Amino acid sequence: MDGGSEQCHVSRQDITVNEPNAYVECGVASFRILQALGITLDRFLTDGTLVEVLRPYRPHPRPVSVLYPSRSHLAPQVEVFVDWVREQFPKLYGRWLES
Repeated sequence: MDGGSEQCHVSRQDITVNEPNAYVECGVASFRILQALGITLDRFLTDGTLVEVLRPYRPHPRPVSVLYPSRSHLAPQVEVFVDWVREQFPKLYGRWLES
């Protein structure tokens, strides 16, 4: 909305990018509504460059996986790292883990 009046724009072209930051920059440049990881959009939402318009339709959070070569022997360093990620990740961007 601009000055209280509703505006509509129909895009006649598709935009194809192969890099997440380029996709976000397309949204910043007002190409269209985009759906990207909240973490990549956070600074633009915080400073008001972008506005979240479809919050009720956010995708459900996806799990984070750590892959390591063997189940029979888990190196202590890997176990420490996995525990650290499990503890730290929600603190980094907790608002993006909400559904």
